[in-house]
Amino acid sequence: QNASYKRVLEELDNVSKQLTTLLYNQTLLMQEIQELKKGKVTI
Repeated sequence: QNASYKRVLEELDNVSKQLTTLLYNQTLLMQEIQELKKGKVTI
């Protein structure tokens, strides 16, 4: 039982990291879109 609990915690940690990465990428994308709207192409 203890091993499965530890496994769940590891999976939660992985999901948290993936979410953080997704949110970070989304932030970068939104900044990129704002720059494009201003006419400053930085791609």
